[in-house]
Amino acid sequence: PFFQQLFDAQLSSKKIHRHYLAITNGNIDPNFHMTINKPLGRDRHNSGMYRVSSTGVEAITRVEAQGNYQSYSLLGCTLETGRTHQIRVHLASIDHPIVNDVLYGIKTKDFPAMGLWADWIAFRNPITNKKHKIFDQPNPMYEPFKK
Repeated sequence: PFFQQLFDAQLSSKKIHRHYLAITNGNIDPNFHMTINKPLGRDRHNSGMYRVSSTGVEAITRVEAQGNYQSYSLLGCTLETGRTHQIRVHLASIDHPIVNDVLYGIKTKDFPAMGLWADWIAFRNPITNKKHKIFDQPNPMYEPFKK
């Protein structure tokens, strides 16, 4: 509980940085990068879903192209805010939904699972103040984008 409070404080003060990789429908220019700044709110027709909403809470995602494969793109996504379903809703809002996302995306047999994974997280140790950056293991679903 003690450390959780310290990490929660870092998270709310935007001192914890999170990066994700997403496989999306549609090819994106290799030089593509943008900041999606669209507020999110609950979908009034389906309480388990979220949508871009002018009355929602601030949500900011930085997105950059990492590669293309067939009719798909690999995007790097860095969260400036951390809202439920933020990356999923933001990418769908720019017409690049995440593959195999049952709520906001498209179903495909080209990939075996939903195309969204945590890539790394960076934070400071709350006791020593030392910076840490922890990476996830490479996912085999990324392989086609490396060619």
